[in-house]
Amino acid sequence: MKRIRKFAVSRFRSPEAKKEFLKYYAMAMKYLPSPKEVIDIETSFGLARVYHFGKEENKDKTPLVLLHGHYASSYMWFLNIPAFMKNRSVYAFDIIGEPSRSIQTRPFVKTRDQAVWLEESLEKLGLKKIHLLGASLGGWAAANYVRHYPKRVKSLLLLDPVFVFTSITLETVKQFLLFQWNKDKMLSFLLNREIDLKGDPMTRIVTTSMENFLFRTPIPRRISKRDLNRIKCPVLAIMAGESLLHDAEKAVKVGRAQVRNIEIESWKGASHALNFEKDRLVNNRVIRFMEKLEEREK
Repeated sequence: MKRIRKFAVSRFRSPEAKKEFLKYYAMAMKYLPSPKEVIDIETSFGLARVYHFGKEENKDKTPLVLLHGHYASSYMWFLNIPAFMKNRSVYAFDIIGEPSRSIQTRPFVKTRDQAVWLEESLEKLGLKKIHLLGASLGGWAAANYVRHYPKRVKSLLLLDPVFVFTSITLETVKQFLLFQWNKDKMLSFLLNREIDLKGDPMTRIVTTSMENFLFRTPIPRRISKRDLNRIKCPVLAIMAGESLLHDAEKAVKVGRAQVRNIEIESWKGASHALNFEKDRLVNNRVIRFMEKLEEREK
């Protein structure tokens, strides 16, 4: 049984593959500010790595929790965390089941499972209320968490989320199949621009993950209209107008029709990588949304 469970969890192909990944991971993490704390939390589905950033003067404000995109980890927020941590405490999670410092030990069977480990982590951290921000597949993870554990979330913030308002396009599925053995072309397609594989460590970490990490997490099911209707917390969703993963305009229409308390917009000229292509705009929009919400509560 343990042998079967081992092959049902996401993992690196070999110790050597993991070692290579961690080399680039360490290089990429140097782009971030020094965290206040580095925390490893044991959950029902494995170990969750969390990076806590912040300043003492902001400790009483509702913290911001970050969930990264697919094939990424906490390093992807290197242009966002410096701005966010000036405003409040920030907790960046390496998602269990993704190539990162987190380690999965138990398979995800139901979509609820992918929310359980986060709920257990937040409980152990003592975070009673949070603003929850997810990008790309991390946006689905954030929406899925709110679906199962709504009481802890003060606001839900989504950056070009997939499987939330719309499914990915057939063209995206086609390109994924075509590029299975050509990872550089796949990454260029996803980001809608040419990628230099010999460039920065953040590019190398993604391509290394594509080559050396075995995903066993089930493909997400799109958040149903019924579940979108049930989201009660305020939502900010920024769709990338040039994203090749889905129809941004359609996502805007669905969001406005199905979510009762939402600000959703499509940014022209933005690709799926908008959190670092449009980092200043994203940072300002996210901070302004949280501040405006908290101002109303006074």
